[in-house]
Amino acid sequence: MVEWEPGHFGRSIDTSFETLRISPRGLEALQRAAATIAGTRSSIELRQAVRDVFAVLRSHGVPLHLPPESAFVEAVPEHEVVLARIIDRALSHRGDRVGMVDLEDLSGWSERSLRRHLRQYLRKYHFDALAWRELYRRWRLSTGLALMGAAKATTESVAEYLGYSSPTAFCRAFASAGLPSPGSIRRLL
Repeated sequence: MVEWEPGHFGRSIDTSFETLRISPRGLEALQRAAATIAGTRSSIELRQAVRDVFAVLRSHGVPLHLPPESAFVEAVPEHEVVLARIIDRALSHRGDRVGMVDLEDLSGWSERSLRRHLRQYLRKYHFDALAWRELYRRWRLSTGLALMGAAKATTESVAEYLGYSSPTAFCRAFASAGLPSPGSIRRLL
């Protein structure tokens, strides 16, 4: 006996019944699929197990229609691909201060277009920043936190690596973000 909430699978389900009698063969197929789903890390096996569940339920009268795989893949606009590459490239230039002018040069877009694309990109992909300066500042802080956890890291070397003008500026950035001092990070870890 399989039960579900009427309407749970969408409006296309006939909700005139709430329980479904499944044949022993169908139940065995569902149990195999459930075991596969619970125990696999392979996306191919997982996809096939989900198809098997849909097939068993459909064969027992549940009006499920498996959407095409393309329904689960969102097309990424070209400007987002370009922007992702630019952000990756800009953040990869350790020690270099990268500003909007540099991003404009890399993208070939006007400042206004770049700001608009960047704002949309950050919102869509849930970055915790509203603009390039904030994203860059947070990247430097999080990278600084990670690097200061290394056994031989010094405030001076990490500050230089991340492009801070001095170790004092690096410490000030941590303090203004409400973080402990860079030197105390290793002790806290």
